[in-house]
Amino acid sequence: MTYRTFVAGAPSAATAYALHLLERTVDEAEQRMAAYYARAGSTDAAAAEGLGLVPVVREDIDPVSARVLGITPGEALSQERLANILGGRAADGGELDGHQRGVRRYEAEEGGGERHRIAGVDLCFSAPKSVSLAWAFAETDAERNSVLQAHRDARDEALAYVEREIGVARDGERGRFAWITVDHFTARPTVEVTRPDPATGVVATELYTLPRAGDPQLHSHCVVPNLLVTASGRVLSINRDLMRDRVHEFGAVYQAMLARRLRAVGVEVELDARTLAARLPCVPEAACEEFSRRTRDAQAAAREHAARAGRDWDAMPE
Repeated sequence: MTYRTFVAGAPSAATAYALHLLERTVDEAEQRMAAYYARAGSTDAAAAEGLGLVPVVREDIDPVSARVLGITPGEALSQERLANILGGRAADGGELDGHQRGVRRYEAEEGGGERHRIAGVDLCFSAPKSVSLAWAFAETDAERNSVLQAHRDARDEALAYVEREIGVARDGERGRFAWITVDHFTARPTVEVTRPDPATGVVATELYTLPRAGDPQLHSHCVVPNLLVTASGRVLSINRDLMRDRVHEFGAVYQAMLARRLRAVGVEVELDARTLAARLPCVPEAACEEFSRRTRDAQAAAREHAARAGRDWDAMPE
């Protein structure tokens, strides 16, 4: 598992990240099939906006979280509504209730700069390459969607585990948080640009995808707004200190759940001695290597793309 934080008050970065999350990684027919098996409802709204993927709100979201964020269980969010949440606001662009209002600024301990409120995190659960190739080259829709559903079920179980472990207020009261899942089907080269937001001046990192075909890579981005609703109804920030040094643990839980789900549908799974992840022995290691090129050097891909357009990468502005 990997994770990325996003800050409040940087609408340019939030919009760029929302577009990155919603770029098409499969053709429209495959998108509709994936949404159908995810019980995500119609993809027509996403297609009308030119979006390739559908961000889906947690089905059993706490009613208070849903009210504060302005979303509904199972909702397929538009790009604008997703960007507002990534920017630390409600889906309609309004301020959040309680202590989450606005962008609170603090003096940095060193350097004289500022740090800003964390709007949320993106927890990304990625299937091993052998599983992604089994999905991509499956001979039937039933086989392909069995692999996809195993990944989704493992993702949801891992998210529930993360919630149990870190969904705790500082006084010990337990709580729940919301999440929005976006399934991706390829690994694509990306570049990062860190700059002040043109409107607010908040420094944030913008993520952009290069227009280049990606390798098969089944993974899910899980956007978790920085909002914890306790059993008594209090609305708090998530204590991210509880995540410290546990990213590998949470990733291992996903791998274990994925292996269990795949075995349940008759797929042979073993533990990869090198990565300690699940692995399908029926997929040759040479095939996994062949379809892992995207991960080797994203900046080299960016330089190649600029050169093809007659541009000098090093001379280009941010």
